[in-house]
Amino acid sequence: TLTNLILRLYQPLSGEIIIDGYNINIVKSKSIYEQIGIVLQEPYLWNVTIKDNIRYAKQDATFEEISRVAQVACIDNFINTLPQKYDAIIGENACKISEGQKERLAIARALIKRPKILILDEAMSSLDSETEDRIINNIRAEFKDSTIIVVSHRLSTIKKLNMVYFLQSPSH
Repeated sequence: TLTNLILRLYQPLSGEIIIDGYNINIVKSKSIYEQIGIVLQEPYLWNVTIKDNIRYAKQDATFEEISRVAQVACIDNFINTLPQKYDAIIGENACKISEGQKERLAIARALIKRPKILILDEAMSSLDSETEDRIINNIRAEFKDSTIIVVSHRLSTIKKLNMVYFLQSPSH
């Protein structure tokens, strides 16, 4: 997938991947990872507080930063309904929350480090169209200088984007 190519888990069959004028094959992996935020379709969350799950990508994040990205990811209203709010523990593999809530927490976690490149790889597949719209609009407003890459099979998602590329795997 595109995500695996950008993360250098796979090499392209031809051509090269250039980010900010640099071929990613000659840049240290750590440098690439520091610039990228990724949300996959099935995010993994830890059996810790909501606050700690979000701050995982930026250990020194302030509560204000955590709260802000939760707002951008449209998960703050849900969090504030919980008795322990951001200190609520979500259970092993987030068993105490819905799939859509997991996705929104994972989006907040990716946003906390303010990535220059945000990859949403089927990251909103459990969300309704209205919530997806709000999140995309929030990300666009808050991260104007970032590149947002959305991988999706949903036509409703693709219609919301400024530029669309259709990628096809080579026939085997």
